[in-house]
Formats: sequence, structure tokens, C-alpha cells
Amino acid sequence: MIEQSHKRAIREVPNFAVEVKSPSDKLPKLRTKVAYYLSNGTRLVWLVIPDKRLVEVYRPDEPVLVCGEDDFLDGANVLPGFKVAVKDLFAD
Repeated sequence: MIEQSHKRAIREVPNFAVEVKSPSDKLPKLRTKVAYYLSNGTRLVWLVIPDKRLVEVYRPDEPVLVCGEDDFLDGANVLPGFKVAVKDLFAD
């Protein structure tokens, strides 16, 4: 018998999340997931879209920032000092 506590969903979300779109994923569904994270307290979400070589950056109450291969991602106040080139996320 499964204990009752194992049937409930975890209500905590991370401060930072990265979602990577697979070929079978649909962007609207992933963006809904991002909205869920943000509405429940996540402070920074990167949505990595390999087939377009882009990263969408989400922060609460801010417009979406779309970063291409010539851009850099940073950890903002969630991961201070962290910085990576978008092009380095994609294998050639």
C-alpha cells in the first residue's frame, strides 16, 4: 500500500530551472510549464530550443528575453557570477 504522502505532488519549485525542448515537445506546452514555475516562485527559467539554437529567458514580471548564439546567459541574482555563451550550449 502506498502511503498518502507519496500520492501528493511536491509543491516546491526551484529558484532556477532549465527546460530543454526535445524534438517531440511542443513549445506552447513548455511555455505553460515555464509559467507554472514562475507563478509558484521560480526566479529564473531558461527554455533551451536546440533546433533554433535559441534560449528564452524568463524572470517574474519581466518580458521574455530571447538569446541567440551571439549572446550570453547569466545567472542574474539567482546564480551570481555565472555566465555562459549560448553557442556553447549547442554541439556542432
